[in-house]
Amino acid sequence: MNRTIAIGVLAISVALCAAACTPGETACAAVSADIPATAQAGQTVEIAMAELFSTCNDEGQGSNVASGDVTLELVSAEASAQVVATGTADVSDDGTALVSVAIPDDASGTLTVMYGDAPLGTVAIED
Repeated sequence: MNRTIAIGVLAISVALCAAACTPGETACAAVSADIPATAQAGQTVEIAMAELFSTCNDEGQGSNVASGDVTLELVSAEASAQVVATGTADVSDDGTALVSVAIPDDASGTLTVMYGDAPLGTVAIED
């Protein structure tokens, strides 16, 4: 009889995990950014971002909490990862932000857009 109970408990546990533990279904979305492919030196670029949450309540614990602000850095690949520009914006309650970054007049080559330690993409500086 104890064996039957143990098998029943195991079957229920497997069913609950299959319903709630499916990989990818309950994971929070990664930060996303819409980065222009090219820009001119001296131009200000706008980078639209989404999924900027300081908490991720992906299993029904309540609403996600948006980050307070977001800072992006433009880093030169040619100049030993030197930061050439930064931009900061407030994050809306829905986890989105529009970050404006002024590209220096002397910028050239390809710049990597960094969010903390994470590269989000690149923007090529046109002549």
